[in-house]
This record gives sequence, C-alpha cells and structure tokens, in this order.
Amino acid sequence: MTDIAVTAGPFLSRESAHWDDLAAFCNASVTATRAAEELEAQHAAQGNWFAALRCARRRLLAAIALRNLDGRDDGWASLSALSAVADTLIAAALDEAHDHVASRHGALSTPEGAPARLAVLAMGKLGGGELNFSSDVDLIFVHGPAESASQGARALDAATYFARVAQRLIAQLADVTPEGIVYRVDTRLRPFGRSGPIAVSAPALEHYYEAHGRAWERYALMKARWVGQAPGWAHTLLVHLQPFVYRRYLDFGAFASLRRVKADIAADVARTTGDLDIKRGAGGIREAEFILQALQLVHGGTDTGLRHAAWRPALQAAVEAGHLSEDDGSALEAAYLFLRQFENRLQMWSDAQWHAVPNDPEIRAALATAFHQPDWAALEAQLDQHRERVHDMFEAIVGTAEDDETPDAACWQRAESAAGQQRMTDAGLEQPERIGELVRALRESDRYSDAAETRLQRIWPACLEHLSGCSEPDEVARRLLSILEALVGRTNYLALLDERPVALEHLIRLAEGSPWVVRQIVAAPGLLDELLDPRLLAEPPGRQALQTLVADAVNRAADDEARLDGLRQFQQGQMLRVAAAEISGALPLMRVSDHLSWIAEATLVQALECSRQDMVERHGELPPDAGLAIVAYGKLGGIELNYGSDLDLVFLHRGQGDSDGRRSLDVTQYAIRWVQRLIHWVTTQTGAGRAYEIDTRLRPSGRSGLLVTSIQAFQNYQQTQAWTWEHQALCRARVVAGDPVLAEAFTAIRRETLSRPRDVDALRSAVVDMRERLRKEWLRPEPGIFDLKQSPGGMMDLEFLVQYLLLRHAPEQPAVVDWSDNVRQLDALARMGVIEAQAAEALTAAYLDIRSRMHRKVLADRKPEEPETAMVEHADCVRHHWSAWLG
Repeated sequence: MTDIAVTAGPFLSRESAHWDDLAAFCNASVTATRAAEELEAQHAAQGNWFAALRCARRRLLAAIALRNLDGRDDGWASLSALSAVADTLIAAALDEAHDHVASRHGALSTPEGAPARLAVLAMGKLGGGELNFSSDVDLIFVHGPAESASQGARALDAATYFARVAQRLIAQLADVTPEGIVYRVDTRLRPFGRSGPIAVSAPALEHYYEAHGRAWERYALMKARWVGQAPGWAHTLLVHLQPFVYRRYLDFGAFASLRRVKADIAADVARTTGDLDIKRGAGGIREAEFILQALQLVHGGTDTGLRHAAWRPALQAAVEAGHLSEDDGSALEAAYLFLRQFENRLQMWSDAQWHAVPNDPEIRAALATAFHQPDWAALEAQLDQHRERVHDMFEAIVGTAEDDETPDAACWQRAESAAGQQRMTDAGLEQPERIGELVRALRESDRYSDAAETRLQRIWPACLEHLSGCSEPDEVARRLLSILEALVGRTNYLALLDERPVALEHLIRLAEGSPWVVRQIVAAPGLLDELLDPRLLAEPPGRQALQTLVADAVNRAADDEARLDGLRQFQQGQMLRVAAAEISGALPLMRVSDHLSWIAEATLVQALECSRQDMVERHGELPPDAGLAIVAYGKLGGIELNYGSDLDLVFLHRGQGDSDGRRSLDVTQYAIRWVQRLIHWVTTQTGAGRAYEIDTRLRPSGRSGLLVTSIQAFQNYQQTQAWTWEHQALCRARVVAGDPVLAEAFTAIRRETLSRPRDVDALRSAVVDMRERLRKEWLRPEPGIFDLKQSPGGMMDLEFLVQYLLLRHAPEQPAVVDWSDNVRQLDALARMGVIEAQAAEALTAAYLDIRSRMHRKVLADRKPEEPETAMVEHADCVRHHWSAWLG
C-alpha cells in the first residue's frame, strides 16, 4: 500500500485535518447514492445550501483521492466516482435552481400542465463519465416545450425563465465562497458560444447543428449525456442529433479534420506548456482520445456499436469490431489509464487543474511513490514509454501533417500537359494523351469540388506508381478514372482512398483483374468500405459467419430503409470479397461457387426473418403447425452460383387455420403475403441497389400457378402433372431457408419423384427435344466461336446428360439423387456403377473447366465464349458421352 504521508499534498493534508472521521468515511467506495447522502448531511450541518454543496464536494473528493492513492480504487473506479459526484451535485443544484426561480417568479408549465424543466447536457469528460479530479464541467442548458410565461406575480417569459434557472445553477457551482467552489462551469460549447443565449430550446439546438454545426462540434457531441433524470424530449433530441455526429457512410474525412484540430493544439502547446503537457502534448491524453474518436467518426455511422460516450467502452467496441487489434487495444488502454491516473494524482496534490508536470522535486517524488517507482527518473521513463506508444498509434491511425501535403499535385492538375503526360509515360501508359483528356474531363465535371481536388492530387500520383506494374496500364487507368468520376461528388470515399493506402492498393488490383468489379463499385461506392479489410484478398467468411454478418448488418440499422440497404451492402460487400479472393488466386472455383451460394442463402435467411417480423407486426403469428420454406433451383440449388446470377426459387407452405393477429389471415393468404414481402426485401431497388433478381417461374404451373404452393399440392403436381423438364429441374433443387419440417418433406418428395420408374425411350426423347428447343432459342452460332453454355458439348449439354442419367437410373440406385450439384451427382453415378469412374472424372474436369471459364468471363465483363480451338478436348468429351447415352 502506498505511503499516504508521502503522496498527500496540500489538499489531502488540509481535508484530513478538517474531517476527523475521513479515514472511516473512506471505508466504502464513493457512489451517487453516497454522494446524495453526504450532500443531505452537509445541508443539515451547514444550514446553507451553497456551503453544503462545497463541503460535500471537498469531503467526497478527499475520500476518492485517499482510496486511489492507497490502492483501494483503480483509475477507472476513481473516474467513475468523480463523475458520479458531479452528476449528483449538479442534479441537486438544478432542482434548487428551479425552486429558487419559481419562488420568485412563479412556476412555468409545459403545454400539458406538467412542470417545465431545464435539462443539463454534460459534455467532455463529464459526458463520458470520466471526469478529472480538478476539472471544469462543460455544460449546455436546453429546455423543451413550455407555456409562454410563468404564473407568478413577477412572471417571466419562458426564455428568460430558463436563463435565470441556468444562471442560478452556475452560481451554485462556480461562485467562490469561504468553503471554496464546487466546479468551474464552461458553457462555451453552446450554440454560438459566448454570444449565444445561456439556455437554448431543443428545436433551436437541433436547427443550429443542422445549419451551423462545425466539425469540432461533432466531436464534442460524441460525449454528450444528460445529467440526472432528463425528460422524454431530451432523449429524443439526442437521437435526432445522431446523424449530425455520425454520417451514414464511412467518414474518412474525419481524419483530416482531427489532424487540423491536433495541429492547432500542438501549436498552442509549443507556445505554452511544452512537452511536459500530458493532456495535449504528443502521446498525451488528447491523442489517445482522438484515436478512438477517429474510429468512431469513421465507422460509427454504419456500426452503431461504436457509439459510446465513454472512452473505455468505445475502445472495447473498436477492438471487437476489428478496427484495432487486441494487442493495440490493450496497449492503448494501459497507456490511457496510466495517463489519466497521472493527471488525477497530479491534480490531487493541491486540487488544481494541472496538466503539465511541474519542476517541483517534492511533487515529482510524491508522484513516483504513488506509482511505486523508486524515483522521478524511473516514473518519467514509464511515462515516456506510454506516450510513445500512444503517439505512434495516433500517427498510424489518424496520420500526420505530412499526410495533407501534395508534393506531386501537378501530375493531376496538369495531366494533359507535356509534363503530366511524361509522368504517365514513365508509369508505363502507352496513350497518355487520352488518359490526360479523361483527367481533364473529370476536373471539369459539375460535381467537382475543392475537396475532391485536394484528395485527387494525392490519389492520382499513388495510382500512377502502381500502374507501372500492371500488364495493361492504360485500360486499368481508364477503369480507375471511371471509379474516381463516380466518387467526385462523394468525397468521403475519396478520403478513404487518400487516407488508407491499403484500400487504394486493393482497388487497383481489383480494377486490373475485373471490369465487372469496377462496374459494381461505380454503381455502389459503398463497396469501397470492404477495401479496408486486410483480409480482403484472403478467404472470405464461411457459411456460419455469413449468417452472423448479415444479421448484424440488418439489426444495427435504425429504420426499414437502412435495413434494406444493410442487406444489400452485406450481399454486395461479400460478393466483392469473393471476387477479390478469386482474382488473387486465393480461392479455387469450387470454393468460389460455395461462397457465392452461401451469400445468397444468408441473404434469403435474413430476408425471410425480416419479412416474418413484418407479417407478425401486421397479421400476428401463424399457427404452430404452419410454416414456409424456400426451395432453390438452378445455380443456387446446384450450389453453383455465379456473379450476378438470378435466384430461381419456389415457395412451399404447410398448415391450416388463421394467424392470431387483429387483422388475421388464413395460412394460404398469409404465406402469399409473406413471400411477396420477402421478394420486396430482396429485389426492391434502393439507393444501395438490389440484392438479387428472383425468378419464380419454376413453381407448379409456372406463371399461372400460385406464388406459394402447399406441400400437398406440390407433391400431387410432381406425381400427376409435372413435365419431364420439371423433373430435370428438380434434380438441382434443395431447401435453402425456412421451416425444417417442410425441408424434410420436400427432400422426401424430391427423392420419391426422381426415383420413379420411367419409360427410357420417352425420357430420352423428352430430354433431347427440350435441349434442342433451348439451343434453337438461345444459341447464335458464329464461325470459330464456342458458346460455353449453349454450344454442342457445352455446359447445358453436360447438365442435361447428368439429369438424364439421374432420372433413368434413380429407380434402381436412389442414392444418385442425394445431392443437387453436378460434381457430386457425377461422383454418385460413378460410385453406383452407372458410369465408369474414368468417364465421371473426364466429365467433371470438363464441367469445372467450363464453369471456371464462365466465372472469368463474368469478371472480365465478356460474353461466355471461347475460340473453338480452346475447347476441343472438353467439348469432344461431352459430345462423346452425349452421343453414347442420348444418341
């Protein structure tokens, strides 16, 4: 335990002498309840309200200091206790201020007749619940709706009334009396600062931030918190202010703003306190706070979990979200706690608002003892180590003044000039004059701004450096400029590319690898958010992780529009990850299709749940024996989804009766409405695009059939009415979301249907006729060109061949229909002895090669075609087996 006699300064010595029972008073920790009890006791003892406030504060802070210095409370507990004391004293002073003004001017009421109250908005350290030992309190006084005037003989209009309450509150806290003061009150954070009214209405405050709010006021509001029991309108006001504080996109412009604020602080520190300032100096408390504020401002618009007024919960959220590594988070927390402890123990010496380390040897020795160090030199080394860590992290995350310099701006500003074209030639471009014209056209765009100019002066030179390593630098440059043109009016995304070189590097790689990816980014710039993740070019998230990610993306949204966007942003972002992994070679074809299919499944599962919630809200719950299931056909059913594929879906329901809501529906109508709502969730075009197109034409009776089919009707249709081509489609069908009972029933019906004995000649004729019909409808033959999907020996021939073999041999070997994808179906056909293993291997190799080529064609934004000479081996293999089985 620390020797209090050594560490106690004038403040503790004085208070210990004044309060005989201080040691006993310190036995319990200081809480809001104890603070209220102490204030009541002091009021009774002093008989004077102003004296009671001051004596209570002195006694409570003396207890906090003793418990901190002797080790009973750690730094976090002390910060919490200091804030609890302030909350209690300010709330009590507010009550007294209302009573005082009402006694002189009568009560002021709301339009509903309730007492009209002033609310106190705590900012800064108090707002975060992390008040210093000897700190100002930053307060904004806000009032809600009220009658025009109070009801007394000396009535005041509402604005003056609330101003008097605020002035009385400030006097209680800040007036100097023989007992001292309670807190210095700083009200300069209010609208228009010193020139603004001392108390402002809630609508006026909201309008001020909308019309006049500046960047530093966004940072200040991040820590805003109401003191005491605030009325309902006050909580609504803070909700309304959230869009001002947290943008609905990744706000990388915050970094430059914070750098400017930090530069101003650094200049002031250099003029005044110098490097010994542990609050504002390099690696000090302010930099540690700016690190988290930067992450909160950048990501808080899309990740509401980061919106914490308190520093420590914000740090934990940033680590959990992956914005800081666990090691960096631990180092930053340790440094911040040390710095706050240092600051508080420095202020405990004489209850003075010190932030700079004094040269006084006695104080330095006391601080060293408080931190269990042998002398000041050892403590200073520990302090320097923490500050160095904070400063390094600050520069890595927020940046430095050099990040705002533009040493190579001319190559963007005068790209069409001889010097600009030479710069592009040096980067490997063969047609610099054309690229220069594109740059000039972009600069002349109506949406071009000074903010865009500043960012692009740094982005374009970085692009040129990377282009020198591209195989087609001119084409990649054109693709990059198309993206930059889409971002000119959205400078927050230009800020992302400017502030995060890794994001720009990822973008250039993707632009080189795929014009399809470029088109996706141009259409949905929000995809650039994904470029921040260093794992972008590695393997994307797995099936279960995707389910969690999509739920998080939707559930953290504030309203239905944001939830729709969240679903789309999840789907688009994850597809970009898969494309990036495929382009980099980190993901083989089979895994690519798996991931694309899992993304679609996760999207459908979430859309099913969102639409279910909509239905429950409108029409109540379904009976316990009712349910809905989504059956995927085609590429999703076969776990072979490609980029941009539609989803072929069939919807099944079960159960009888009505829902239990006030506007109840029978099960069939409920299921139809549910599916309509689900389709809305997936296909509606929003600002973020649409997730997927859905095709429901494979349902029983096609377009003329019901949108949702009962499981009994589906079974009957498959047994008595379905065409052979519908059974072919069923070969690639599986349940991807919904009721497990229906999933089990569908699987049984599918197996029973596909395993039905068939007339082989009729089956062969039906399969061949349908294939020829589709070929005539879709194939446009060109000499020397092989259509990967429709040409003889292509994908459709191979799939029809597999389906024919399944339908022909399933009656004797039902296990061949266990799977819905071609690869495992071919493997099952070989294992069951239907085809030779060598034939299955050859057909599988042909299938995978064709699919791989089709994937690359989509990414390259080209038709699914190859020269016939490139496909001879695999096309001959497919045609050979087609001829052997189907003639």
